[in-house]
Amino acid sequence: MGWLDNLWRRRAGRVTESTEDRARIREQEEARKAEKEEAHLLEQRAHQHRDDEIFREPRKPPGTG
Repeated sequence: MGWLDNLWRRRAGRVTESTEDRARIREQEEARKAEKEEAHLLEQRAHQHRDDEIFREPRKPPGTG
């Protein structure tokens, strides 16, 4: 049953993780989440700024300027 032992070792090697690996993965996920939140906030600010500019100085209709 050598083939079964080899199969079991291969699967067990992929599944087992050390606590350091889990901590590193968790830190990476938190960093990605923070980057996404920051990008979302910056995008909201950009949209708000654009909307404010449009309301302050509306564009002239075509053919009148």
